[in-house]
Amino acid sequence: MNNEDWHANRSEEEWELEIRRDEKRINRYFHELPVCIDLPEEEEFIFSDISSIPELIPQNSSADELRRICRPDDDSDDDMHDGAHGDDENVCSVNDMAVDWAMLCVEKLCGELWNAGVGISCDFGKLIARIEEFNTSAENSDKNLSKSVGKRMLRDLGTLILHLSDLSRYQCGIKEDCDGFIEKLNNLRFVLKKRIEEVVG
Repeated sequence: MNNEDWHANRSEEEWELEIRRDEKRINRYFHELPVCIDLPEEEEFIFSDISSIPELIPQNSSADELRRICRPDDDSDDDMHDGAHGDDENVCSVNDMAVDWAMLCVEKLCGELWNAGVGISCDFGKLIARIEEFNTSAENSDKNLSKSVGKRMLRDLGTLILHLSDLSRYQCGIKEDCDGFIEKLNNLRFVLKKRIEEVVG
């Protein structure tokens, strides 16, 4: 079975393992980034580090294939910005919340809670990526991938709600704001659950 056939026939469990591997690659990237942020060709240095670790290479793939995925043609950035999900209602909703959260951090968040606030901004970004990944898998009619990504999407949304709730206990002055975000995210969770049921069955 070639790589494309295997990709198309992965089970939900195989996709779950691959998603975990992808998250390890992301964690490794951000672990290495502060060390070589000012170095020339820092991304190439980090990629070489990642590709040298066998457990970070996608299953049934190679370091060269990982390079092709992570370092696409120069024109791909333009293609990404013209993607089909830029006007997705759920993506736009989370993006608007992320912008509002960033403004809240600047205007109201205590200095000692700044790292936690930035972490929540990252949570919003991760949720956007999950929604777009789910949309792509749905368009490709890959139910096993959709099911696996859908579970991760809801889990990440729950983590975001938990982080907002925790932060509001440390700074009472933003509790009402955090409650507003949580209400919107709970409404979004209902919408996403319904969307998962439509796609996965």
